[in-house]
Amino acid sequence: MSGEFYIDVGRVHLAHEYVLDSVRRCAYPRGREVFGLVFAIAGSAEYRFVTGERLVVEAGDVLFLSAGVAYTIVTERAFRHVTVNFDIHRESSILGRFAVPYCLIKPENAESILRRFRRIAEL
Repeated sequence: MSGEFYIDVGRVHLAHEYVLDSVRRCAYPRGREVFGLVFAIAGSAEYRFVTGERLVVEAGDVLFLSAGVAYTIVTERAFRHVTVNFDIHRESSILGRFAVPYCLIKPENAESILRRFRRIAEL
């Protein structure tokens, strides 16, 4: 396997552009109900997982979050991002074969990916 993977999306539940700041908090203490992809447009945020792990997501990063993963997002300044929450077809997706709680991707073509995320949010 080349390190690439695909996501066979079953249903998109929510896709939107959002700004999270120190006043607006986001937490999933019992775990996410669905899978998620986050594209960071501006600012940064620290994802604090219940396992004790911490991950900083910065502008241009893409973060994959598995269903069931529990975390809190902390930011001091505005963190502008596009989020797509979805289900996958486990039986036909490579992700269904691996237990991946999260994965941070630092793409080379961030502008192209941002256009795609915004298009999904528009639809």
